[in-house]
Amino acid sequence: MVLMKVHRWFYQDPTTGEWRLTPHTMSAAQVSRVHPEAKVVPWTEEPRMIGGEPFYAEMPSRAAA
Repeated sequence: MVLMKVHRWFYQDPTTGEWRLTPHTMSAAQVSRVHPEAKVVPWTEEPRMIGGEPFYAEMPSRAAA
């Protein structure tokens, strides 16, 4: 499993020119595709575990019980 850090970001609205806050969290790679000028909001960091086996793969089956 890999630890990925996601944040909320400030981005400049192309229509009004105002700086806005993203409504959801994104990684740096995701936000750079949509809003290359975006700036991270540091206190919004959320660590997420990505990849690997799903949680239920570690649980015993009911047939074994």
